[in-house]
Amino acid sequence: MVNYIFLGIFTVEALFRIFIMKCAYFKNSWNCFDFSVLGITYIGILLEQLNIFSNIGTTTSIIRVFRIMRILRLIKRAKTLRILFQTFIYALPSLANIAALLGLLLFIFSILGMEFFSFEMWSPIGLNSNMNFMSFASSFFTLYASATA
Repeated sequence: MVNYIFLGIFTVEALFRIFIMKCAYFKNSWNCFDFSVLGITYIGILLEQLNIFSNIGTTTSIIRVFRIMRILRLIKRAKTLRILFQTFIYALPSLANIAALLGLLLFIFSILGMEFFSFEMWSPIGLNSNMNFMSFASSFFTLYASATA
């Protein structure tokens, strides 16, 4: 219900802005972003109501993430928020390096797991049909699930 309330508020805001700014509304990239998020949200709600896709939950959660990105518009106004966001942007390459290192470690240990544990017996508590070391994909998934649990 709250989703529909905020959708109505954002729609009224967009209509007011279009009415006041006319064609200049679409010259601002943030306004284009807001308008596209509104359109995608309406399409998602329409598909959800018509039950066209059985698994529409993932799509609607992705749309909600884009709606949360509207908060990024505050960055131009708040100086401290802008500094914090710039610090985050500067730290992203380092985070990418760390993610690549973790991926490399998971890759190496997946291969080692296949080599040492591929013929282990399955048990209800440990290895099963979903989490095992029989193939590279299942080995990688097993290690990833263990690392994030």
